[in-house]
Amino acid sequence: MFAFIRTLSRPLRQFHRWIGLALMIPLLAVAVTGILLIHPNWYESRKVEELPPSPPPPREIARVIATALDDASKLEGFHIKQIDVRFHSSLGWFVNVKGVHRSTARERQYVHPVAATTSQTMGKSAQQAILSEPPPKPGLKKFFKDLHTGEIFGKEWAWIWADLVGFSLAFLACSGLIIYLPVFWAKRKRNTNRVLAGEVQSSIGPFKSTESREDVSCARSVG
Repeated sequence: MFAFIRTLSRPLRQFHRWIGLALMIPLLAVAVTGILLIHPNWYESRKVEELPPSPPPPREIARVIATALDDASKLEGFHIKQIDVRFHSSLGWFVNVKGVHRSTARERQYVHPVAATTSQTMGKSAQQAILSEPPPKPGLKKFFKDLHTGEIFGKEWAWIWADLVGFSLAFLACSGLIIYLPVFWAKRKRNTNRVLAGEVQSSIGPFKSTESREDVSCARSVG
C-alpha cells in the first residue's frame, strides 16, 4: 500500500501544482470576499437609524397584509418567501412581500404602502405599488456577496462557481495529504533509525571502555 501511495503521489504533485495555480485567483476571491462579508464595517459607513413614527393601527396593517397576500397569489409562478412590515422615509409604513418567480428563479419584492386613507384609495395605491418592482440597492456588500456566491455570473450559473470552488478545495486537500504521507513516513523511518543507532552506540560504549581498561591493567602487570 505504501508503494502504491508513493507511486500515486508523483503525478498528483503535478496536478496539485497546476490546479492550485489555475484556481489561485478564484480561491483568493472567495477567501477575500468571505472575510469582507464578515467585516462590513471595514468598507461601509455606519448607518444612522431613523426613528419611525408610531405605526398605523393593527387592523389597518392586517388588512394590507391580506391584500398583499391576495395580490401575490394572483401572480403566476410567484412563490412567497417572506412578508414583513417596514418603514421608509418616502413610502412611510409598507408591507414588503419577497419571493421568487419559478420561471426565472429570480428573487423579487413588492410593496404595499399602509396609507391612512379610505379603503378605495388604499386599494388603488396598493394595486399600483405591487406591480412596480423597487430597483435593487447597489453597494459593495452586494457586489462582494455576488462574487462570493458566484451570482455575479447569473443565478442560473452560480452552482458552477460553487461546485468548481468546492471540488477544487477538496482535491487540493486530499492530494496534499497523499503527497505529504511518503515524506512523513520517510522522516519517521529516519528518526527511528537514528534512535536505534544511538541505543546501539550507547550499549557498545561501556564494553569498549571496560576492555581498554582491562588491556591497560594486564600490560602493567606483565611489565
